Amino acid sequence: MFIKNAKLYKNVLVTNLYLQLIMIEISSIYSFWWLIPVFLLSFALAALLYFRNPREDFPKWISILLASFRFIVFSLLGFLLISPLIKSWQSEVEKAKIIIVKDDSKSMILYGDSAKLYHTNNDVLNGLSKKLSNKFEVVNYSFGKEIQKSANDNSFNRLRTDISHVLTTILEKYKYRNVGAVILASDGIYNIGNNPIYSSTYSKFPIYTLGFGDTIAHKDFAISRVVVNKTAFIKNKFPMEVSVSAKMMNGRKSNIIISSKGKLIHKKPVVFNSENDFQKHIFYIDEKEAGLKTYRISIQKDDDEYNTINNSSIVNVDVLGSKKKILLLYSSPHPDIAAIRNSINTSEEYELEVFDYRKFKKNIDEYSLVILHQMPDKNIRSASIIDKIHKKSIPSLFIIGSNSGVHYFNALNMGVSVDFKKQAFVETTPRANHDFVDFVIPNELLNQIAYYPPLYSPYGKYKLSNSIHTILCQQIGSVATKYPQVCVSENSGKRNAFIFGEGIWRWRMYDFMENSSFDNFDSFIMKIIRYISIDKKNKRFDVQWENRYFEFDEVVLNAQFYNASYEVVNDANIELEVKNENGDKYNYSFVNNGDSYSVSMGRMQAGKYSFVAKVKYNSKEYLQKANFYIETVELEGSDLLARHDLLKNISYASDTKFFVSKDYDRLADDIINRKDIVDIETQVLQYKDLINSSLLLLFIIILLSVEWFVRKQIGSY
Repeated sequence: MFIKNAKLYKNVLVTNLYLQLIMIEISSIYSFWWLIPVFLLSFALAALLYFRNPREDFPKWISILLASFRFIVFSLLGFLLISPLIKSWQSEVEKAKIIIVKDDSKSMILYGDSAKLYHTNNDVLNGLSKKLSNKFEVVNYSFGKEIQKSANDNSFNRLRTDISHVLTTILEKYKYRNVGAVILASDGIYNIGNNPIYSSTYSKFPIYTLGFGDTIAHKDFAISRVVVNKTAFIKNKFPMEVSVSAKMMNGRKSNIIISSKGKLIHKKPVVFNSENDFQKHIFYIDEKEAGLKTYRISIQKDDDEYNTINNSSIVNVDVLGSKKKILLLYSSPHPDIAAIRNSINTSEEYELEVFDYRKFKKNIDEYSLVILHQMPDKNIRSASIIDKIHKKSIPSLFIIGSNSGVHYFNALNMGVSVDFKKQAFVETTPRANHDFVDFVIPNELLNQIAYYPPLYSPYGKYKLSNSIHTILCQQIGSVATKYPQVCVSENSGKRNAFIFGEGIWRWRMYDFMENSSFDNFDSFIMKIIRYISIDKKNKRFDVQWENRYFEFDEVVLNAQFYNASYEVVNDANIELEVKNENGDKYNYSFVNNGDSYSVSMGRMQAGKYSFVAKVKYNSKEYLQKANFYIETVELEGSDLLARHDLLKNISYASDTKFFVSKDYDRLADDIINRKDIVDIETQVLQYKDLINSSLLLLFIIILLSVEWFVRKQIGSY
């Protein structure tokens, strides 16, 4: 046990007897005054053993010697009973650390001969690490969007770059360590996250930067951005906003082309009138058929262009037949209602109507889903409308808060109830249930959800039926419970969802504060709504998937299978066949997760895929077919102009220097020659129980053995 600059058991009254031997002391949690009766008792026992029996004819000096041995043994054993500790100071030397964070994104090798740049960049990084390791402890990291320790060459294949996150992570992780310097080896191009200047401003240790990439501007056309709704409807023209940029192309002409499945939809000529031009153009698309549609937007390349990777972009739009209607009923105004409304309004596939339930006069059959905010209320006035929803088997999302009639909710027999005898509410923070597999929750949300503000939830014992699947559990203070905070249920083909707590509007605001967008929260709410609003009546085999994924996403499909009585079948063998646009086939098997099945196909190359999921049960085969699309991510290729100015500002902010990659030796020499980067020696206080000392045990055994041998020779035994 190690304690630095503190006394052991400082809350206990301790009497220490110090036997100062160089840097070693002996102490105890008990008073050393107990040694007086220990010594007296040991003396009495030794005297009783050797001087009470006159029949043992020992020479006097032998009796005194053996009695002394026994006295020492008894005294040592008694001494050990007061739990003595050996206290000593030890010196520990922490070598100065040099942390090298290496940009592993694609932009590091896209600006020239990629194969040559791959080897050149790795040679520079390895040479830098090797030279510094002669004097310091070198820790290597590689990064894209995330950061991880790296012992091998960079692969330069990451699709996104977040320099700000990298610096923040390193500064936080090593803020109490002996860090001599951080070296940021990058081209300075970042496409997600905040400006890294802000992250480096408060660094406690110097940040050097090593610049890679091409800083010379080249002639370039680019599709900078395409803005289009993810969903649209047939026979309704939907807008598509295309932003194009041109560098060093003053007076040049080109064409913006929009096509789908090789068919030309739009072609528009454009003229650029400055050396650094930026234009927006709006097109209207008229689709006649429903389904997932893929559009390629491109700008015709110029003969003098250096980079053509950014000349095209692909977007996918899910064209639907008609919108689904959602009804939100509330018993009293609440900011949660606005948060839910804003989340649903981000999707074109749903139409939301909001009413005070006392003023609702429409036909409930018009709606595919009903959201009940703090209903039923405490005076049962909402019972009649909830009874209609229940009888019509309309999927519902219940949000239970302080104005809810929890006892009336329990009477609905929804598969979950709360023993609400104390009539109390408590703040509960969310904790992800990693066993939930009914639909995929993004990793960004899972990593962040524990830091979301608490909800105000009913306090009591929750009783769950087998139909309840918990998404988020409640954590009350530091106590993690299995009580649901957010959960879904499925019974006889009808799905419902429950949020036990009010205050989810704070979650949406926290998401924006951390990520500068509401995407994580909105995506979570929409996943719940899509899950419970799917028409599952009389559908025995159900597969859930997303219509579109990105190249950096892990593609996961979930499935459920039921028998004729609509009971869950958990021993089915579900097979999956996936086919890409070239006709290549890939076979997978779903894994049983209890009441559901899932399959992970990892990250997949961009393109359109079709799949067939099938299961054979009681000599009958069930099939489900669909398509999904892996969208290309060209963030790294959209701008290849290295930002050495940014790297210089990061270094200047911590009073260090910027070096280009070819001068990595100079960077290493600058760090090696710094006088302020030194090893740190610390004195650490070490406590060790004396009872664990092998030398002391050996000494006691030797004394007893000598005593036994002498007595044996004399004939006492």
